[in-house]
Amino acid sequence: MKEILFKSLETGTVKDVSKTSRTVTGYYSSFGQDPDSDNDVMSSTAFAQTLKMNGPEGANRIWHLFNHSTSSPINKPYILKTDDFGLYFETKFPDTKIANDILTLYQEGAITEHSIGFNIIQARQEQGMQGQFQLIQEVRLWEGSSVLWGANQNTPTVGMKAEDFAVKASILDNLLHNGDLSDEMFEQLEKMLSDIKAMFRTSDPEPEQNNTTTCVPEVEIINKFYQSLNLRK
Repeated sequence: MKEILFKSLETGTVKDVSKTSRTVTGYYSSFGQDPDSDNDVMSSTAFAQTLKMNGPEGANRIWHLFNHSTSSPINKPYILKTDDFGLYFETKFPDTKIANDILTLYQEGAITEHSIGFNIIQARQEQGMQGQFQLIQEVRLWEGSSVLWGANQNTPTVGMKAEDFAVKASILDNLLHNGDLSDEMFEQLEKMLSDIKAMFRTSDPEPEQNNTTTCVPEVEIINKFYQSLNLRK
């Protein structure tokens, strides 16, 4: 079996979260002319065949997951199609433990991003203004995921800005203390926050490396992140 790759779409991919209908709408992936952080461009026709074969109007084998985990299935999107922006979905969240947890995370603003798990079926190298890039022409889509923080295949921290971490971490910290979530989700969130703290400790530069043009602003942002979690460095 070919390697399953992951690509994330950052903040702004949630179109609507309806509490009454328990439906989330948004985008799993977007199209564009500029290469992403993996130096890839997703063709607007890349999903055509996989949607025809396995989408809601085909064999209906594409899942909506949480953090790409097959042990955290939410449901299968009942609408999955492409438009001028990207790969659009609508998913009904059933009354299950995991679906209730994730719907709460959407409603609280902790989830603002989505990601896809896929195989590349066909791609070719193209020459652009900034050099060569890979044009992904066809994929096999396995799932779209709700993710707290997105990660691309070759750049696990792409798009992970410290100020964005601070906002989401504050939301998650509040949910850990006051939220109505399952025990399993509490455990997952605690581990995620622990991983985030460890990452930012690792990325915190030594004082002698600081300078006024690049390092100082980053350190200030990281300090605010720690303060949002009521931590001391």
